Amino acid sequence: MHRLNGKELKRGKFVLYWMQQAQRAQYNPALDFARTQAEAFSLPLVVLFVITPDYPHANLRHYNFMLQGLSETIHTLNSSGIETIITKGKWVETVVKAAQDAALLITDRGYLRYLRDCRRQIAEKIDCQMLEVESEVLIPVELLMQKEAYNAKVLRDKIHKFLQISGPRLTREFELTSVLSQADPNLSPDLYSLMPRTDMKVSATDYYQGGHSEAVKHLNYFIRNLLADYQERRNDPGTDCQSKLSPYLHFGQISVLEILDHVISALGLSPMEFWHLVITHKPGTHPDQKINSALTLFEEMIVRRELSMNFCHFNDDYDQYSVLPAWARSTLREHSADPRPYIYGIDALEKAETHDPYWNAAQLEMLKTGKMHGYMRMYWGKKLIEWTTDPEDAFAIAQYLNDKYELDGRDPNGYAGIAWCFGKHDRAWQSNPISGNVRIMKDSGLKRKFDMAGYLKRIESL
Repeated sequence: MHRLNGKELKRGKFVLYWMQQAQRAQYNPALDFARTQAEAFSLPLVVLFVITPDYPHANLRHYNFMLQGLSETIHTLNSSGIETIITKGKWVETVVKAAQDAALLITDRGYLRYLRDCRRQIAEKIDCQMLEVESEVLIPVELLMQKEAYNAKVLRDKIHKFLQISGPRLTREFELTSVLSQADPNLSPDLYSLMPRTDMKVSATDYYQGGHSEAVKHLNYFIRNLLADYQERRNDPGTDCQSKLSPYLHFGQISVLEILDHVISALGLSPMEFWHLVITHKPGTHPDQKINSALTLFEEMIVRRELSMNFCHFNDDYDQYSVLPAWARSTLREHSADPRPYIYGIDALEKAETHDPYWNAAQLEMLKTGKMHGYMRMYWGKKLIEWTTDPEDAFAIAQYLNDKYELDGRDPNGYAGIAWCFGKHDRAWQSNPISGNVRIMKDSGLKRKFDMAGYLKRIESL
């Protein structure tokens, strides 16, 4: 919990929770804390969500998915007796106005510049105390480290040390009324009326429906049918052995705490038993394959994801080419004049019109569904370096396409993932043309290791 201003509690009519990042009623530490404060002061709790029309790079696809989730969240909160207000407007002026009669303003935490800046402005303008509760990570960012982590190993070691001292709680402090999605899966007219005028060229996707109950469906399917094979098959685009939870994590429609809770329960372990396994076993080293897969999931969902939040929190240039390590910028610059076998402009790339069927399939998967297979996302980013005249242009194109089409774009994980394709959080490798010492990925490697014919067939059927 962070205090965002030096103001004191005041006499007010209610405690206000500005819900922004954690768009859910379940496993939401910020909501739980707001509820305890309201009860302590014998005041009603009011939950406010503001749909802002100027969120950076947001379009119809993003807003539609978000509103599907909000429809369910509002229904759950209202069914539990919590007054919930959803409105449209500029974040700063709308939240400041709503907080005029509040005794206390509580919010969840965001890690990107825009999110941090809005919270700072609100904290300065209101006349009551403002508190921020971290809701999207297993271990609060600044509790884990006070500076940017150099790579995943640094953060992993810190996480292991933290778990050795005291494993975090997984279960939520409060139980809301159990309400599975009784809300109409189609957005209500009232919510549709709050849809901002936005980029209509990127259509909403039918492949992923927003909402906590949808996230739980994906999670349950993953645990029942895919978890046992996740460690061995997660990178194979042909088998599609992935949880598909990243869009729901991005919009805060499900918590990593809930995901871990379900996975650990499915293993028949207690949280402390699982933390011991995380500390003592690397993924792939345990004799039980399902436990190996759970350890791999922990690496992806906790270590790598929280590395991205550490990255964006401590480095304001997370979406700029200058964020790359000096060795990566140097080697890419040295090879910038190397002959390129293929050069594509943004139009051809956006339309998936390259010579490479695997890259085209990955781009089409993103265009059609709003999500790209995780391993193909790395290959996709790496090839942009080879097919553009300048690595800075390649970096900008990757950011543009990712933020425009991915449901989980505009996210710390996305910014860290793109930067990784260009050398961030990685080491120097053997030198190659064009990419220099930045790690490369080849289509021959895809064909050798994976069922790429199956991947192409799956994408063609979309």
